[in-house]
Amino acid sequence: KGLGDAPLRAFDVTRNGLGSAGGSVEVKTLCENMCHHIGALVDLRMDENDLECPAACLAPLCRLRSLKILSWEKNRLSELPPLIGIMLSLRKLLLHSNQIMTLPDSLCLLTSLETLDVHKNMITALPHAIGHMKALQKFDVSENRLTELPLSICDLYDELQLSGGRNPLEKPSVEQARQGVGAIRRFFGWSKKKEDDSAGHGEVKLPASKPLEGEEGQHI
Repeated sequence: KGLGDAPLRAFDVTRNGLGSAGGSVEVKTLCENMCHHIGALVDLRMDENDLECPAACLAPLCRLRSLKILSWEKNRLSELPPLIGIMLSLRKLLLHSNQIMTLPDSLCLLTSLETLDVHKNMITALPHAIGHMKALQKFDVSENRLTELPLSICDLYDELQLSGGRNPLEKPSVEQARQGVGAIRRFFGWSKKKEDDSAGHGEVKLPASKPLEGEEGQHI
């Protein structure tokens, strides 16, 4: 709170033991204070903090509407707040080396996201609407537990840097995935015509939830 209305654009609290020293309540309080007092952040890094708090503790950060880079690398997170889908300014989301098992469908609302790094987690399936994220240029999902990729991945950028190694992939195989989006399209028999025929399907919405409380009298 002592930061007041400091015009901070970048805030790095890497390796500060936030999870082990503070606990979930303190982490949530920190996130709320960041949102309320340094809400103009563009770059936020909370790496290597032993964070294993519920997604609700991190949810206040979803109100940082100017944030372009969010990094929660090398923690113990098992889930992401569904409201992450309202962070429409995000360009980079760095989540590698956590314990994430599923990605929320709302993540697919981040249609301006350019880099998504979720390697070295426990993800078993990708959201069906992942193809909505057409701005993705780099997508690292290696070292997870994926056995297949959703058809909509064919809708992604032709030159997407896709890393999918060290997964038990079968549909398509790891070798095919390594060859890029073009090879994945050939595996699925994907074509532009099929994409047009299926237009309108796979709509993504934020899940219904209780309002996230902020400052007194404010909700989102």
